[in-house]
Amino acid sequence: MIIHVTRQNSNYLPDPHHIFVLCPRFTSLRDSYSQRLKSAVLTILDTYHLTEQDRSFIIERVFNLFSDSNAWPSCRSGFYLGILPRLVPPPLTASIMHSRLAPVTLEEGVAYSGRGQASGPRIVVSGGSVPA
Repeated sequence: MIIHVTRQNSNYLPDPHHIFVLCPRFTSLRDSYSQRLKSAVLTILDTYHLTEQDRSFIIERVFNLFSDSNAWPSCRSGFYLGILPRLVPPPLTASIMHSRLAPVTLEEGVAYSGRGQASGPRIVVSGGSVPA
């Protein structure tokens, strides 16, 4: 993907948040990795007897990993920085299930952002005058 930027609007360059969370050009790639993550996490969750409330808590966070949502403390996704939101309710933080969920979730986030960077935007600045 090539993003053309003229010198008149060169103050705007897409930041990683825009590219990985908001950019419509990455929707299909984002959806593909999100689906892979959902499948892997549901497989893990199916091996545990969780309350519906705990299962819903986990699913909400994992299914919204690649988007801005209430799953994130600031309501702004940060997975592309290697940051994860709280994936499980506090009583389950030290559980084996959490130690299985976190690496899978992080791995898919890193795989998506790595793939996004590989096919990511090249920024071409052209035309106009250089601001004084």
